[in-house]
Amino acid sequence: FAVCAIREIARSRSATLALLLVGGAMSYFNEPIDDVLGLVWHPVAGQWTALDTFSRVPLWGLGIYIVFFGGMPYLILQSLRRGMTRRQLWGWVGVLAVVDVAVELPVLASGIYRYYGDAPLQIGGFPVYWIVINAVGALGLGVFLLVAGGTFTGWRGLFLLFLPVILDAAGGVGVGWAVFCGVNSPGLRAG
Repeated sequence: FAVCAIREIARSRSATLALLLVGGAMSYFNEPIDDVLGLVWHPVAGQWTALDTFSRVPLWGLGIYIVFFGGMPYLILQSLRRGMTRRQLWGWVGVLAVVDVAVELPVLASGIYRYYGDAPLQIGGFPVYWIVINAVGALGLGVFLLVAGGTFTGWRGLFLLFLPVILDAAGGVGVGWAVFCGVNSPGLRAG
């Protein structure tokens, strides 16, 4: 994605991808909040910590956010601009789900982090509702940018730094709030 961003700047003088990638990195500030609400635990011993706010989050997760919440929305936007059918849009939902699972399952199996408590709908230790929570932010950003048209050009392009943060948080709140309320309910935790 970084190479493509540099090429885009050189060829078309557009910094859209570069700004979205930085915005994807900035959206990692949402991770500590998601971890507390979503019952995610990262071992601290030996961890290279990227952030230590509501909880510590490891440096390795930063790259995932750059790709998932910066690069993937850009690819979705490009597909939307070319025009797509409903089936192709659902194909992007499938791509986001596959990418999410392809990251989560191996990392969970390695013990780098884990979900604790009695989270429902687990496959291989991965609560599958996270697929929807994560996908909504990335897909929503691609759609939002399409609808916004040429709004984020010139100096307004700097807003692209904040849109991944906002849409990732919107996905977490809009989709995850009911799950977060449930898994943090004292009645369910006592289970």
